[in-house]
Amino acid sequence: MSAEQASEVREAERLLRAIADRYDDCFLRLRDATAEVADLRLERLRLRAENTHLSLLLEELEADQGKRAIAPAPTPPPKPTEEVAARGGAPKSISIRSKCYLSQAKQPRGEAEAQRLRVRPPPAIEQAGEDEANGDGEVVELEAYRQGTQKTELCNKWEGGACSYGGRCRFAHGLQEMRPVIRHPRYKTLPCQMFSAASGCPYGHRCHFRHSPAPTAQSY
Repeated sequence: MSAEQASEVREAERLLRAIADRYDDCFLRLRDATAEVADLRLERLRLRAENTHLSLLLEELEADQGKRAIAPAPTPPPKPTEEVAARGGAPKSISIRSKCYLSQAKQPRGEAEAQRLRVRPPPAIEQAGEDEANGDGEVVELEAYRQGTQKTELCNKWEGGACSYGGRCRFAHGLQEMRPVIRHPRYKTLPCQMFSAASGCPYGHRCHFRHSPAPTAQSY
């Protein structure tokens, strides 16, 4: 074989190896691309299933909201007045409207003493007109104290069944221990604006406005 023929053979072998390497490289890329396409198809199927599930949940939520919008709003139960709420139990406090409240309020907190008041209790409904026309009505004298004084409010724990403080408790354990409280002349003469609201009055029995039409004793 001449030198020229040997050179052509070597060149042919080099080209053949290059073609083989190129083929192997293309084959590997094609295999990777095929695997990636298969993964993308699986991901597409998974996303389609999740999309279907979310669509069903959204339809259920819209249907539920539609039912709630159509259904009438539940009416809150009527709030009982203080008179009905306290029925069968002792009142929280005994309040007396008096002009003496204005003079007592000017005194320092620790120096205010009990004041002797003449009180005419409110008559019964069937006797109110007759007593008012005749000017009759029993008048009693009693001692009244300022708000916050010892034994001027019923003990919540005692109402619940037992009070751990016993005789040392600052609150009254029954009507026999409760002391009357001097109130402002306009105490509970105006209706409470918050009592008729849906949330109710947060002050409860301590509110200075009227929660019920029950009368309060007036001093003279």
